[in-house]
Amino acid sequence: GTLPIVRVHARTGRLDLSGVGILVLDEADVLADAANAPALAEVRGALPASVRGRNLQVVLLSATLRSKEVAALEERACWNATWVDLGRDAADGAGTRAGVPDTVRHLAVRVAPDDDAWVGAGAPPGTTDAV
Repeated sequence: GTLPIVRVHARTGRLDLSGVGILVLDEADVLADAANAPALAEVRGALPASVRGRNLQVVLLSATLRSKEVAALEERACWNATWVDLGRDAADGAGTRAGVPDTVRHLAVRVAPDDDAWVGAGAPPGTTDAV
């Protein structure tokens, strides 16, 4: 849900955040605005630091990730952040596309919400870079 809706439902107890393991913040550049800071801090504070032994993962999505506002949001909401930027080469920051791979593979795997085991037989269908 949207940040204001999640905040209201979490505050009133209609939304249990105790099992949340991934927080996805879409349009991070908008959420980085100071007006959203109290709501974001409240929701982030209501989330567990870890679920089933795994640290909370925070995902920031935006077409304009490389702004000082998003960087400040990353500092407040994430630990040990890893940047994935398909729009510029992180090494030179010049806006070149030298860092963009020829192919980006997506992997989606259905998992049971109460179990970390893969649904189906065997290993996951594909490999990842473990990020």
